[in-house]
Amino acid sequence: MAMFINGNTTDLFLAQTDFVTEIVTDVTDTDERRGLYALFLPLLLVTSIITTNGLSLAAFAVEKRLRGYNNYFIINLTISDFLFGFVLIITSMHTYLGRFPLQSNNWCRVFYGVFSSVQFVSNLVIVIICLDRHRATYDPIGHFTSRSKRKALYVNIGVWVASVLFWFAFSTIPDFLLRFNNSPVCFAWHFVNPFAQILPVFIRFIIPFTVMFFLYVRIFIKIREATGSKHIDKEFDGDSKQSGHSESEDDGDRKKHRSQAIAESVSIQPRLTFL
Repeated sequence: MAMFINGNTTDLFLAQTDFVTEIVTDVTDTDERRGLYALFLPLLLVTSIITTNGLSLAAFAVEKRLRGYNNYFIINLTISDFLFGFVLIITSMHTYLGRFPLQSNNWCRVFYGVFSSVQFVSNLVIVIICLDRHRATYDPIGHFTSRSKRKALYVNIGVWVASVLFWFAFSTIPDFLLRFNNSPVCFAWHFVNPFAQILPVFIRFIIPFTVMFFLYVRIFIKIREATGSKHIDKEFDGDSKQSGHSESEDDGDRKKHRSQAIAESVSIQPRLTFL
């Protein structure tokens, strides 16, 4: 107020400007720290995914004994997770920058096809493993006689082909045909359609989870029935052994009583003769 009275409004303006500048600087520093955290934590996760799956692939490459029928599906799952780690680098940069790092709508369209395909392969491989375990549980002989490394290789290739064809046909090709403007934030066409936005959630997560849950429940029931029947068989075996043991004991007692009676009769006969 004294500044206004003295007519020194310039000092007041400069003081207000310095105060606002300090606030803006503090907000900018806070945003930069949050941005660095938003970049550091996803990249740390990406590094762990790439490292662990890379070590697993190296172990499969070095140790030939790991290249069995069942492990072929594990190898395919490891490959998909390994590639998905590199895909997550772009999504981490997207989150940090607030826009798609590659300056082109075409790159954005292709990226969503690749992202969805690689991520969906992991889900499909897990479902395939569940189906394989389900058949091994309900038809062990048929599963053992029909399994082979070539069959596992064909199944793995089929999973990749099916995933790529479906997601490029669902996400990438419509973007090109509709000439959908992805804008700098890189939105696919199905993000703006309510029905199409829900459909990927069902395909990626809900349907695979439902199938896996159903298969594992059936496997659990089958294993429980098998262990229960074995327990009953053991009880019957124990009862038969116990009954056999009691019968043998009865026979032994009868023989013992008979021998005692014979011995007593033998000992009584001389006495009668003497009398």
